[in-house]
Amino acid sequence: MALCTWRYQDRSNLMKKQRLSRKVLMAGAAGLAVIAIFVYVSYLCHRNFEETVISQTQQQLLTIAKATADRLEEFADALSRELKIIAMEPALQEEIQNRVMQTGIDVCPIKIFYESHKGDVDAFTALDADGIMLHRHPFIKGRPGTDHSDKPGVAYVIREHKPYVSEWFYNHSGEPVISISEPVFYKDQFAGLVRWMISLDTLSKHFVQSTKVGREGFVWILDQRKTILSHPDPKQVGQHIIASRKEVFPDHDWSALEDIVVKATQGEEGVGIYDCAPCGTRLIAYAPIHMGNQLWSIGVSMNYSEIAAPIRRHAMNYLEITSLFMLLFSAGGFALYRIEKRRAAQLEKKNQELRQEITNRKRAEKALRESEAQKQAILDASVDMIMQVDREMRIVWANKMAASIVNKTPEDLIGHTCHKFFQNAEAPCPGCPCKKALETGNTEHATMYQPAMDTVGESYWEDYGVPLRDESGQIVGVIEIARNVTEKIKAEQALVQAKEGWENTFDAITDMVMLLDSEHRIFRVNKATAEAFNTTKESLMGKKCYEVVHRENHPIEQCPLLLTMKTLEPHTKEITEPNIGGTYICSTSPILDHEGTLSGYTHTLKDITQSKRLEAQLLQAQKMESIGTLAGGVAHDFNNLLMGIQGYASLILKDLDSTHPHYQWLRRIENHVKSGAGLTRQLLGFARGGKCEVKPTDINEIVKKSSSMFGRTKKEITIREKYEQDVWTVEVDQGQIEQVLLNLYVNAWHAMPGGGDLYLETSNVTLDENYTKPYNVRHGRYVKISITDTGIGMDEATRRRIFDPFFSTKEMGRGTGLGLASAYGIIKNHGGIINVYSKKEHGSTFNIYLPAAETTVNSERSMAREEEIKRGSETILLVDDEQNILDVGKELLRELGYKVLVASGGEEALDIYKANKDRIDMVILDMIMPGMGGGEVYDRMKEIKPEIKALLSSGYSINGEASEILESGCDGFIQKPFDIKQLSQMVRKVLDD
Repeated sequence: MALCTWRYQDRSNLMKKQRLSRKVLMAGAAGLAVIAIFVYVSYLCHRNFEETVISQTQQQLLTIAKATADRLEEFADALSRELKIIAMEPALQEEIQNRVMQTGIDVCPIKIFYESHKGDVDAFTALDADGIMLHRHPFIKGRPGTDHSDKPGVAYVIREHKPYVSEWFYNHSGEPVISISEPVFYKDQFAGLVRWMISLDTLSKHFVQSTKVGREGFVWILDQRKTILSHPDPKQVGQHIIASRKEVFPDHDWSALEDIVVKATQGEEGVGIYDCAPCGTRLIAYAPIHMGNQLWSIGVSMNYSEIAAPIRRHAMNYLEITSLFMLLFSAGGFALYRIEKRRAAQLEKKNQELRQEITNRKRAEKALRESEAQKQAILDASVDMIMQVDREMRIVWANKMAASIVNKTPEDLIGHTCHKFFQNAEAPCPGCPCKKALETGNTEHATMYQPAMDTVGESYWEDYGVPLRDESGQIVGVIEIARNVTEKIKAEQALVQAKEGWENTFDAITDMVMLLDSEHRIFRVNKATAEAFNTTKESLMGKKCYEVVHRENHPIEQCPLLLTMKTLEPHTKEITEPNIGGTYICSTSPILDHEGTLSGYTHTLKDITQSKRLEAQLLQAQKMESIGTLAGGVAHDFNNLLMGIQGYASLILKDLDSTHPHYQWLRRIENHVKSGAGLTRQLLGFARGGKCEVKPTDINEIVKKSSSMFGRTKKEITIREKYEQDVWTVEVDQGQIEQVLLNLYVNAWHAMPGGGDLYLETSNVTLDENYTKPYNVRHGRYVKISITDTGIGMDEATRRRIFDPFFSTKEMGRGTGLGLASAYGIIKNHGGIINVYSKKEHGSTFNIYLPAAETTVNSERSMAREEEIKRGSETILLVDDEQNILDVGKELLRELGYKVLVASGGEEALDIYKANKDRIDMVILDMIMPGMGGGEVYDRMKEIKPEIKALLSSGYSINGEASEILESGCDGFIQKPFDIKQLSQMVRKVLDD
């Protein structure tokens, strides 16, 4: 019984052991199955997590792509709207219609538009209807006037008269660019077009390089031809995206990328994954860009390796959990062996709880990641700065734009006060909308000035503070949204400055300018107009122009406003206005609005009084020049005639005794010849060719000498003298200046028939260019001689003609009318000025200005000319085209003992000189001859015999051509007519030197 019991127990124990073994085996098998299931579930969860991360990342990339595409489209639309505004500018329409070509850097509203977009666009151009460039900002010399009709988009606008965004092309400097073109109409007719030029590099900097995608991600832009327009690698720009890669990696499979590119260039949006040969697997999102008539595509790409880290961490977490689970299972198995069901049940329960916890945690983590990623992607895609601050103004979170301004990451900002980071201040800045929002509980707004930061210079921000409340309605913080409006503020400031600049320019115009409404009432005038009428600009507003200018209640007959009112065309007339004095060019133009309706007039008055005066002086000078040329020719021919008379008279007188009955008659002939010679000297002086001998002179001595001589003969005149003590030296022909002074003394004596006072004064003066310019002489130092009488004076008509040749107020026979004309010519020939001031019954004042010289006066007195006749026996060649001069000259020279050869022209003289150069001791050479003149003959003879001795003879004076011949080496000059004594002394002087 006991054995049975034992056996039963033993069998029972065995059965228990067997049951335990079976349970252990079953538990082990179940454990292995559970482990296998757990590992498989972990793998599925890991794959699901990986796919979720990839999907979320692609959606973030797509959000960035679409946001960047929207910004690009907004950018193009804004530029198109601005361009349309520019194209409607009336001044621009008229300039393009008239094809006004730019010659330099203009200051105008067009330039202001360009300056306000200077960072966004690279150039602004205006073209006429044929595609010829008229304007370019910034200005490049040589570009205006070039043909652009073959440029992309230009031909389309010229043909269709519609806006156009061009394909990319290379500009004149080889940079890839696009253009946005807008047609320009003038009076509803196509006149040309205006264009923004935008380089692909500028688009890349604004919209591609500024968009950050992870650590190594980037953005690229394609056109419909699959050409890369923007890429971080500049070498990629202009390349075909597939062909360029196949060329470098021909064996790589690019089919996935090709499928993505086909969809992208057809205007689709989406995401994808492709294998890039050099950099592994890449995630990509793409979206279309509609740039006017162009379809582009933007792609945002990121390397898979950037999101691999969190996926690996997730896998490790599951591996750790699995390892822990296996450890727990082993411990549980060991415990199960000892406690069977209790531990197994407990372990099973724990396993269930663990699985549920894992599932719940995964679910929560996924939801949280999706929510945070979506919120952060939206915030980071914004071009505005967005932050949340608490009640102490500490930053709770911020988007990438806010962090990038101070060159930080969003995490770097958290916990710091916003004013410390952005203003470097210990307290909120004055007017801060966030601080106000915390105080008022309302949304607050302000435009804030921001000092220069790490990545942004001085700037202005449109700042909003929006209160943030908890569930109970209590304010717990503020959402701050700020947008950079620096360009807008600067553009507004530029417009204000341009308006001020226009006002300053308007007031800087020296002509009178009035802007009138359609009823001729003034609504704007410049400063010159107000000053002309000795009033303020404000007092002229609302008055009619003819009431102000002419003091009439209607336009005067000469006013061009009448014609402009009828024709709506600009008109100009010259008017004389006594109310403001002087002569004016009056111009009127209509002001038309964009529909061609008259809205007013421009009315300008340009003072030409001084110009008229200068014009009269110029005409006077030209008249004197013409008459002077005639007078010089007459004097020359007259001197040649007198030469013959003088020469023969000298020959006859030489052989006559003073008791001979014909002796006195011949002397009278000589006196008449001298009188005639004096008259020709006056003619030559008037002809501005009368200087014979110029040397440094003390003008005081000449005035004293001439006035003393004049005073001895005119006792009824009282001469009062005042001389500059240290008068400057002048270089003059003393005889000529004495002649001028005596002419003026005589003129004063005639003006004082009953006697009077004659005032003589010398002084040193310095004349500026404004004074000397009308007289066509240089400015600088002058010596002034003033001759003032107390006579009857003269009226204005007489004063204007006083220097005219042959004009005289004396009765017939008392004057030739050449005295003052000769004085005018002599002073003008000395580079000086002579003018007169006079009033009827109040006397006259003649002022002479002679240019001061740097030389000093030689104190030695010139020796008195010898009176005796000098003779010789040398051989002389006499050259003159006048036969009577040859005849009388030959006789005079033979009478003096010389051997004489004669030639009647230059060619004959050269032939004789060549044949007799060793025999001829001297040449007497006429200056003016037909064919070959005296100067050329002298130069040719000098080539034959460099040591030639020559005496120049002419009826003209020493000035002009004669002085040039003397400077080239000629030994002397003798003016016709001359007598035998003068000839003998001059010949000996040349031969003996």
